[in-house]
Amino acid sequence: MFEMQRHALRSAVIIAVGPALAPALLWTTSSIPTVANLEAALGTIVRCKCADWRAILRDSSTSSALQDAHGNWEATFLSLAEEVGPSIEAMSLAFETHIWPLGSVKATRTKAWRNWRTVVTWAVARNALHRILPMDRTTLQALVWECTAVGGTRDVIRSLLNGIISRHRDAGLQSPLAGPMEYTRFTRCISRLLGTQLTHKYPVTREHVVRLLRLQPTTLTSFRNKLAAVTLTVGCQRPSEAAAATSCDWWFDDDWQRGLVSFQGGATLNCSTRKQDQERKGHHMRFGRSADPALDLVYQMGLFMDLAGTRPRPGCTKRARPHAACPVCPPLFPKFQKWAWPCPYSAQESSTLSFPRL
Repeated sequence: MFEMQRHALRSAVIIAVGPALAPALLWTTSSIPTVANLEAALGTIVRCKCADWRAILRDSSTSSALQDAHGNWEATFLSLAEEVGPSIEAMSLAFETHIWPLGSVKATRTKAWRNWRTVVTWAVARNALHRILPMDRTTLQALVWECTAVGGTRDVIRSLLNGIISRHRDAGLQSPLAGPMEYTRFTRCISRLLGTQLTHKYPVTREHVVRLLRLQPTTLTSFRNKLAAVTLTVGCQRPSEAAAATSCDWWFDDDWQRGLVSFQGGATLNCSTRKQDQERKGHHMRFGRSADPALDLVYQMGLFMDLAGTRPRPGCTKRARPHAACPVCPPLFPKFQKWAWPCPYSAQESSTLSFPRL
């Protein structure tokens, strides 16, 4: 239904850039026509028509050198500091390059950059590059109108609004939705037009967890998968949080060793970073000992570590620096295709192991 409108918008972009640059355009799969290679394909026209072209073309999704430090930032920071001059301008630029991006996670910055590319693509088609930074209310309304006309969903349009607000904030400018309740009113009217009934989803129940715990694994991979599913469910974790955990983040009898004798046989999972804990204050999820041995997650986790050879290694730094990634211990839920540590079994042997009856 909206395909003709999309073709018209793409054609307007091609006409605007001219026959010399049109072959270089690479389009994303977004429902709203968006140029993927913004700098290469549209950089020339943006520089010609915008005085502040750097703020428009700046890729906010690039990773900072400190982004992947995972808590071990001291050595990286000192290495960067050696290359920065003592002037105010040089130190300010270093802060903006390496520390300022940490105000939001990389996935958020990547999404904001993807949405901003859609805005710039639309502005090229409608000869409105000079009106998008800062953007006035009239331009914003025209953008949302056309994005709706080409089939943009409620969530896509809301993401565009968030991308525009993010770009104005990074540039130190006031966004067109900065007034009291402006963002709420704008998104509400879009929701009333494009809102759809959500598909009913059935929750994960206790019965699912019990059936997983009673499941008899036939390979290390299936053993890992069932423990990962149970741990994420009971610990209310996101997949990325469990994927970042190492074996030394699982602390057996941690509360019991602190004097809480009723917690003997339990375990604590140290989560160094979560979406609600970007400052690494720390989350510690508790897993108790089950009265039924077949449902004892703590015992099964210890058995898995013994079979996979993933117990914590000598030289582990987790207890001294619980907020930082350990440099020597293997992942809590490892990938068995690529052994990165001494394993008692080969990849072929791991598929034919004889597991104790749980």
